[in-house]
Amino acid sequence: MDKCRSCGAPIKWVVTQKNRRMPVDLEPVEGGNIELHPQGEFRPPLAVYHSIRPPGIKYYISHFATCPKAEQHRRKQQKKDLPNPVIRGVVSQQLSHSEEQ
Repeated sequence: MDKCRSCGAPIKWVVTQKNRRMPVDLEPVEGGNIELHPQGEFRPPLAVYHSIRPPGIKYYISHFATCPKAEQHRRKQQKKDLPNPVIRGVVSQQLSHSEEQ
């Protein structure tokens, strides 16, 4: 069992379908939307999201949704990488122009 570095809550690490690590709360919850699929002894479980939750399955919730200090761990959103600075400047101007209208 691991603990959240920010709030100290017990968590477990899972892997998303995009192969990214994600903390979930240690215990399943009634309103959870993440089913955990074991991937073997040495790999963390695979997190599978469900919008419709069939009964009889334990569902977990992302710790990012419950941590009181989750903002500390969010990455700043970056602009999409465009091929070169000239194109980025043109796109930025178009975006700012469209926001003014």
